Amino acid sequence: MVQAMSLGLFAGVLLTSFGYPVSVPAVVAPPSSKAGDARNEARIPLQLCTPEAADRESDQSDSGVSHRLGARAASLRGVRNMNKLLPAAKDLTSEALLSAGHRYGLAALPIERAARHMTAARRVSIDDHLGDTAMVDTRFPSAIRVGPECAEALVSDDLAVFIVAHELTHIANSSGDLRDLTKYISLQAKSSACVAATDMQEEDLTCDFIAELVLRRFIGTRPSARSPEERLWLTLAGGNSGDSTHLSDAETFRALIGLDSQLRLLITRWLWGRGTDDNTLADSLLME
Repeated sequence: MVQAMSLGLFAGVLLTSFGYPVSVPAVVAPPSSKAGDARNEARIPLQLCTPEAADRESDQSDSGVSHRLGARAASLRGVRNMNKLLPAAKDLTSEALLSAGHRYGLAALPIERAARHMTAARRVSIDDHLGDTAMVDTRFPSAIRVGPECAEALVSDDLAVFIVAHELTHIANSSGDLRDLTKYISLQAKSSACVAATDMQEEDLTCDFIAELVLRRFIGTRPSARSPEERLWLTLAGGNSGDSTHLSDAETFRALIGLDSQLRLLITRWLWGRGTDDNTLADSLLME
């Protein structure tokens, strides 16, 4: 089974949770046309160029090469960051799974067996075909694969931990050991947040829920200049519309605050304290 996650989870959205809208611009924009890329620009035959035009063409080509090299370097930094965080993410994901199983009164053995599956994940690697998504093939669980655009954003520890924990949870469920947990989470999301996941979307919702628990624990142990509430918001708020196997980001966020009372309390108090006229968040979205 192949599992994928779109980086659309981190794009901007206008959410109307808690009674008023909060506008969050994109943290990671979709890939744009690159200067100097022959697929996007008309090329002028060199023999028809004046010296000035040839100079401009050369400058544009140099700029395009520089941009591509810079993007590739950022992607490699993101993958290195994910590999650095992989051991800690495994431990936190295992703890989150056991905690969730205990919370819902599930048998410990399947959860423990699922947690052991995650030990197979040994590395994160770039897959140039994946674009802005991350995925695992549970038949080959040793590698988490990320697209170049996705990897660029994962120099952020918070984003990296969330993505890694999400994919590790897919690996944990590779033999169906989280089936009961997935059903309980889906039922609670429906009853507490009016979010109805389809059978095909339930596993991905569970992965997001476990990853959110991991993220909240990670943020609590790694303080930064930003508040924990803002870091949670910047990682979880998004504008992806969803598909047959993924809820929309707005639905996912609503489900998460319904599933996790601590997350709900943190985000509600933070948004209430900011007020409706506070636009400082929009100016604070630079990556740490």
